Amino acid sequence: MCVILAKKIKGEWNLFKFRDRKYNPTYDIKDYLVNGLEVTYLRDKKSHWIEGINDNKVTLVSAALDNHADASIVTAAEQQNTKTDKLFKEYLKNTNLRNYEILKRVLRQPTIEEALDVIVSNKFIGNTFLTDGEKLYSIEIAIPQAKLLKYRHSDDYKEMPYKEFKVDIMNNLDENDFKVSVKDYTNKTIAVKTNHSIDRKGLGYVENQKGYESSIKRREIALNYLKNIKDSSIEDIVYMLSNLDLPKFDSNPENRPLRNKDKINLDKEERKKLNISSYYTTDIFGFSPSKKTIYVLPLYSKIVNYNTYYKKDTKTHIIVLNKNIFMEALKVIEK
Repeated sequence: MCVILAKKIKGEWNLFKFRDRKYNPTYDIKDYLVNGLEVTYLRDKKSHWIEGINDNKVTLVSAALDNHADASIVTAAEQQNTKTDKLFKEYLKNTNLRNYEILKRVLRQPTIEEALDVIVSNKFIGNTFLTDGEKLYSIEIAIPQAKLLKYRHSDDYKEMPYKEFKVDIMNNLDENDFKVSVKDYTNKTIAVKTNHSIDRKGLGYVENQKGYESSIKRREIALNYLKNIKDSSIEDIVYMLSNLDLPKFDSNPENRPLRNKDKINLDKEERKKLNISSYYTTDIFGFSPSKKTIYVLPLYSKIVNYNTYYKKDTKTHIIVLNKNIFMEALKVIEK
């Protein structure tokens, strides 16, 4: 349940991201040439999700819009249904691999227009910012929640365990079920998105759905905070964004852009009592097209081959920021 941000700094678009997971990710770094174009990315070894950039400055960030459509219906049955659980895990695996292939294809494109075409033609579900530093596109792609709910409450699906419904419906949708919005944000100066749609109504979380309030609040807090940040280095902005865990932004840690694991990762009953999920922020990313560099502040993740990678002479770069600076700052702030 990520937060993605875009800010124009000294005339160039830069991207940022709070990446949320239910586990501590392990990344490896991949870098290679495709038709003379250098591509570098971090790959989550569990989900295969990647954060990358190419040496033509093309880069992107995404947040989920594939949110639950009334998952509360008949959830008791799936708790004991190992067949359903197995089907769902297979579905997630296939979805993760599909996203991995699409993201790789995006990063192999020499221009932002060709990268945009890959995202749209492959119906890459999510809230996405795509930039080359000069232009910024906002892309929203998903199945409208109203349509998913209509299917969910139909006679064919209403008694079916949610996970089984999700697998079946996603495997049987056609292109007309997806809604696509592409907006040129180039003339803006700032943009933030979470897990509901902005440019087109009804995608991702919708009003009165669990998760909607948090999505709204996280966006508002991050947007207002980013507006007040003056032009600074990408590294400094990443460190500044690490302040967005503070209680002054919202009493509920679920609604803060940075979800601290120690506050989110409570026992199940405590999470239920506070109405918070088990997603927490594992990394903060910054993307600089002009420097062809990704900055990553790992909060609860690790990169297995960074010591080997950073010695290479490459056009595109990944720089790992100092987690200890973040942790020490957090201690001072919380005193």
